[in-house]
Amino acid sequence: MILTGPRRGRRLVVRTLGDFHAIRDRVEITPGAWGRRKARELLWLLCARPGHAVSRESAAGLLWPDAPSRSQAGRLRVTLHALNQALEPDRTPHAPTAFIHADADLIRLDSAVWLDIDEFHRLARLAGAERDAARMAGLARATVAFYRGPFLADAPCLEWAQSIREAAQATYLDLAVHAGRAELAAGMVGRAAALARSVISTDPYREVAYRLLAQACLATGDPAAARAVFVTCRARLAADLGVRPSWTVDALAMPRPRGTVPTTSVPLPRRHREYQ
Repeated sequence: MILTGPRRGRRLVVRTLGDFHAIRDRVEITPGAWGRRKARELLWLLCARPGHAVSRESAAGLLWPDAPSRSQAGRLRVTLHALNQALEPDRTPHAPTAFIHADADLIRLDSAVWLDIDEFHRLARLAGAERDAARMAGLARATVAFYRGPFLADAPCLEWAQSIREAAQATYLDLAVHAGRAELAAGMVGRAAALARSVISTDPYREVAYRLLAQACLATGDPAAARAVFVTCRARLAADLGVRPSWTVDALAMPRPRGTVPTTSVPLPRRHREYQ
C-alpha cells in the first residue's frame, strides 16, 4: 500500500513551464543536489503522467528504452532513491517519504505537491467554461501570464514529453489571442501587440495573430505598419501553405461601434488527454 500525506510543514513546488525549477520549503533545489539526471527525469515523468503516477515497468521503459529489461528495474531503484534523497536530504532512514510514494508496482507524486502545469490547465479550463466575456478575458489573461515557456523547455529532446508540450503550447496560443483582443478592446494597445508578436514568434502561421497585430497598429494610427504586417502574413501563408489571408487592412480600418474589436472564431482549448 502507498502511504500518503507529506510530513507537516513540508512543501514542494515544481515548475515545468519554461525552465525546470523545484522549490522545497521556499528554497530551490540546486542542480548539484539531484545527484544524477535520471532522478530529475523521473520527477518530470511523474509531473507529466495522468494522475501523476507511473508504473515501475513504464517508468523503466521510458527512462532507459535501450537498456536490457533485466537491468531496468535495478536502475529504477537507484534512481528513485536518488530522487528521494534530492527532495528530502534530511529524511532519516526508513522514515516515510513526504513527496514521492512507491510500492511494488506504482510510483506517484503526493497530492500536496504543487505543479504549475496543473494550475495552468485549471485556469485554461475555467476560461473555456466561462460564458461572461469580461470574466473570460480576465481568465485568459491570467492563464497567458502563467505560461513561462514550453513544458520542460530545458529538456527538448524528451520524446515522451512532446505531446504534452504541444498541447500546453496550443492552449497558450489560443488564449493569448483572446487575451490580446481583450487588451485591444480595453485600449491597452501595447499589450495587445506584444501578445500578438509572442504568438507569431511561436506559430508563424497563426493568421489571427497577424490580424490582431495589424489592428493594434491601426489603433495607434499607423496604417503603414498594419499593411507591413499584412504583407508579411500574406507572404508567409502563400509560400508555405499556398493560401491567402482571410482579412485585409482596408476591412479592418472600416469604422466600427466604439469599444468593439472585430473577431474571428478561435476555439478555446480542450485539455490534453494526459490531463483528463
